[in-house]
Amino acid sequence: MLSPASFWIGGEIDDEKQQTRAQRRREKQRRTQDAAEDAPPASASSLLATPGAFASRAKKTPYDADLGAASRAKKTPYDADLGAAVVSRKAFFKARRRTHGYARPAAFERALAAALGRLAPAYGANVAPKRPYDWASLPAALDVGDDGGGGLPEARRARKRQQLENVMWYVDRLARPGDVVVDFCSGCGHQSIPVAYLRRDVTFVLLDKKRWSLLVAERRCEELGLTNVRCVDALVADFGEPFDLGLALHACGGATEDVLESCVRARAAFVVAPCCVGGTANWRNGDYPRSDALRAVLAPALYAELAKAADTNASTRDLRGEPPKHLPRRRLCKSVVEADRLARCVERGYDGMLVLMDPPECTPKNDVIVGWPAGRDVRACFERRPAAPQPPWIPA
Repeated sequence: MLSPASFWIGGEIDDEKQQTRAQRRREKQRRTQDAAEDAPPASASSLLATPGAFASRAKKTPYDADLGAASRAKKTPYDADLGAAVVSRKAFFKARRRTHGYARPAAFERALAAALGRLAPAYGANVAPKRPYDWASLPAALDVGDDGGGGLPEARRARKRQQLENVMWYVDRLARPGDVVVDFCSGCGHQSIPVAYLRRDVTFVLLDKKRWSLLVAERRCEELGLTNVRCVDALVADFGEPFDLGLALHACGGATEDVLESCVRARAAFVVAPCCVGGTANWRNGDYPRSDALRAVLAPALYAELAKAADTNASTRDLRGEPPKHLPRRRLCKSVVEADRLARCVERGYDGMLVLMDPPECTPKNDVIVGWPAGRDVRACFERRPAAPQPPWIPA
């Protein structure tokens, strides 16, 4: 317990910190005003040539090229769609959220038209059985509905089991006796520990950067008596051990790229269900598009529009409870993004296919990329055939 003296000393330190912060703010405002007075007036062409720059140096009002030109007279951004100057920062960001929330149809439609002319996505048939696993016959620690296996609420249990089944079955079929399977971004091991329990002839490596999740996975393996599972606390890009099959269920954003790159380097098969593809739009360092086919027709900025449009929950309502706009076209953008990822692997000596989880309603992020080194015969693993018919958002 703090003494009265230490209490007052702590209060004095807090006051000093606040005074220092206030002084820094005043100095920053003064420097900004001095720079605005000395700077030449900005032209509309210079503003449009530098997206993301500030329209007003005096008030630091952000400028967004997606919302149109800037109003230099009032030092506020101008929204060409609204037809009026945005008179406050609050109104500006509100308009920006509204526009960016639907990724501007004119922008992503241009990117989509260019992409479809070069890389048309096509889905294969999901040949996984409807109910490949009888969870009631397995130990309770393997079931995400049990307290020891995840303790998910009743409303989520059925959908989560379906998600796990869609990736577990392909891992089970592609894994050969003696193989090493790496579960990237494994979390607590929901998608790999059940397969490890059923396939004692396969070694599983659970890799995650969250030590707490790995501790939970280790406890579950100890309770189940599993000796073919080990946990590694590391980033995906830092894992350099040889392996035969990579697994990732809903690895967010660019983590999916790290997983696929690790699998290609190791010449390993993979089963990957991507998530949050809109996050890839922030990667402007030449890594996107992924495939040479799409790079020939899409610049990184256009790909960013495509990825932003693709990042949809594919549900019947948006965050405001309204029907989402342009949903079929946005869902098509998601298919193009996943086809681009698979195409990069194919260009590097792989074969594979895109499949949809069954049922597709089990998750909005229901794409699964299944790949293997070219020349490997997968007929013994599963029958590969095109989906008939294609999903409704895929153009005929």
